[in-house]
Amino acid sequence: MRNYRPKKVREALSLRPREKQRPVEGFIAPQLALLSKDIPKGSNWLHEIKFDGYRTLCRVGRGRVQLLTRSGLDWTEAYGPLKDQVKKLGLKSALLDGEIIWTDPDGKPDFQGLQNALSEGRSDRLVYYIFDILNLNGKDLRPRPLLERKELLRGLMKKKIPQLAYSEHFVNAGEQLFAQNCGLHMEGIISKDGGAPYTSGRGPGWRKIKCANRQEFVIGGYALSNAADGRSIRSLLMGVYEGKELRFAGKIGTGYTQQTLRELARKLKPLETDESPFTVNSPRGAGIRWVKPKLVGEVQFSTWTDEGIIRHGSFQGLRGDKKTAEVRKEVPSPAPAGGAVPGTVAGVRITHPERVVYPKAKVTKLDVIRFYDYAYPQMKPFLNDRPLSLLRCQETSTGVCFFQKHAEGRNLKARSKEVHYKSKEDSAILAETRPELIQLVQAGAIEIHGWGATFKKIEKPDLIVFDLDPETMKIWPLVIETAHRIRQMLLHLGLKSFVKTTGGKGLHIHVPLVPEHDWDQVKHFSKSLMQVLEEHEPHNYTTNMVKAKRKNRIFLDYLRNGYGATAVVPFSVRAREMPTVAVPISWKQVTVDLDPGEYTVSNIEKKLKKRRDPWAGYWDLKQRLKI
Repeated sequence: MRNYRPKKVREALSLRPREKQRPVEGFIAPQLALLSKDIPKGSNWLHEIKFDGYRTLCRVGRGRVQLLTRSGLDWTEAYGPLKDQVKKLGLKSALLDGEIIWTDPDGKPDFQGLQNALSEGRSDRLVYYIFDILNLNGKDLRPRPLLERKELLRGLMKKKIPQLAYSEHFVNAGEQLFAQNCGLHMEGIISKDGGAPYTSGRGPGWRKIKCANRQEFVIGGYALSNAADGRSIRSLLMGVYEGKELRFAGKIGTGYTQQTLRELARKLKPLETDESPFTVNSPRGAGIRWVKPKLVGEVQFSTWTDEGIIRHGSFQGLRGDKKTAEVRKEVPSPAPAGGAVPGTVAGVRITHPERVVYPKAKVTKLDVIRFYDYAYPQMKPFLNDRPLSLLRCQETSTGVCFFQKHAEGRNLKARSKEVHYKSKEDSAILAETRPELIQLVQAGAIEIHGWGATFKKIEKPDLIVFDLDPETMKIWPLVIETAHRIRQMLLHLGLKSFVKTTGGKGLHIHVPLVPEHDWDQVKHFSKSLMQVLEEHEPHNYTTNMVKAKRKNRIFLDYLRNGYGATAVVPFSVRAREMPTVAVPISWKQVTVDLDPGEYTVSNIEKKLKKRRDPWAGYWDLKQRLKI
């Protein structure tokens, strides 16, 4: 077996030489998890195995691979061939996040085995589990939702490479995964908000749930042994920091192998000092040797006493990758109610969540935001690379509301792209990720409207929308009849169409197109089709937008097909008296019994739970106008 310079590895894992090192330039601190006593619930939470190893960020660039500790130290050489395995991914430039473990003969993580292997220069059972990607080819992916980042990572790791593994996640199965891991005597699970961005430091978006109490402690001394087996250390004296004070937390006398004891003795002897480093609750007794608080050890234990002492502790190994100043008593926090991080949704801080937006239905701002969080996966294809307009309301859905097309102004933080408006360049709102969508709603947006074209081909629409807007619900049967007539007219022209409720009193008919016709062509086509109906039945239809001309008629609105015009996006909430939602439906549902306002923020999840997608195949169609 190839020897990977065990002396250098031992130095890399020893705190004394490491003190001279500094984090690599441009290092990005990793996101860390809060200890939780409960498993978060909700479909937005992803649950992963908590690996028992060393947290490692991997930086790829300029033909070089660096494996970095959680504090930014370069441990590439310590991990032997792993850098060469990463090169096989074929990445030009990337920043990955994961955990390096050592597997026992049964394939389970073995933390003590990892310590021994690195000290001895062995690497045959090292595995790098990668669970996140923060940068790819110079593009910062941290603002993207976790689920999107993981989907991208999965695609990059399709090729099977020895000693590299993609960290799978599970949705709505946290309790099962936790029970399984604990049954296998593993450490526990990590639960992560799938819609949140990557944020350095410890925060509520990541939660760790452990099968047993286990955490890091600072070694402040050791008790000498008089055992006949020749061991020099009877127990380690452990502590945790409270501010700048080091509090004694207990003695650990079990969990050691002879090899571990030899390593501890070698590292502790040079650190010996005459004074106790414990400034709170320092122990007393004969045979104690104090050491400078430079080493961190991991301990599994049963519980904390009221005096702040751990019981039934067992030593698991040294943590050469963690700073002593970071070691605090870990206090588990309750899981967020309803699956949401307190005060945030998708990593976005929510202000005034209790404000009632729909007084009649008693629906709050937080209710609307949680709906959009739920609806995001269905909305995403209709948001991607598309200019958006917003209907923002200051207080309630029927109060003071205004349309906003541009990204700047009115206390709105939104991503934008340049687009041509009325003889000048301006910025249009763009929201492709879950946090970006939630940020718009947090800023008061209720309705989301989109262009019929993408930024990529802004002069070539990829969509026609026919808006059937009746003057009164008394002529609802005529709306149903008209929708089917338009569908048949389109089929006669070789065009498949899709229908959605608008959340109001009408219907929208969508016709997806290959983006090769210009706006004038698309608008002329849609106008001509609607005028056919108007000319044959002027008593039933009008294409005149003047409301006085609509009495007992259906307004056939083709004007949504002009440059810069918008239509409400599927699954958008509507700013009306009730919190209705614009929802794609099947043509079979288009009957006089259809209630155009039946889908609301409050009931939609239950109504859509088991149905098939009525718009399946929408994005696969390659339709062209015969003009």
